[in-house]
Amino acid sequence: MTRLMAFMACAAAVAVLSFGMTIQAETEDEGERILNLRCMKCHDLNRVANANKDRQDWEGTVKRMITIGASVSETEKETLIDFLAR
Repeated sequence: MTRLMAFMACAAAVAVLSFGMTIQAETEDEGERILNLRCMKCHDLNRVANANKDRQDWEGTVKRMITIGASVSETEKETLIDFLAR
């Protein structure tokens, strides 16, 4: 019975960790998709990679890009900022 309980506890821990990692991976994948679809129309990846910005800087940059025509929805905006600020 003790082995069964230990096994179940380990299995539950693995499931929780895997679920969390899956959500993070999906968010990163979605952030990268938005970056490629919305930002790479005007900017190359080097510009983004070399920007050296923190989250607050990226929030300002993304908001500014939206005001000058970047087509990014509110949901995409948050996902993109999360991706860029990682």
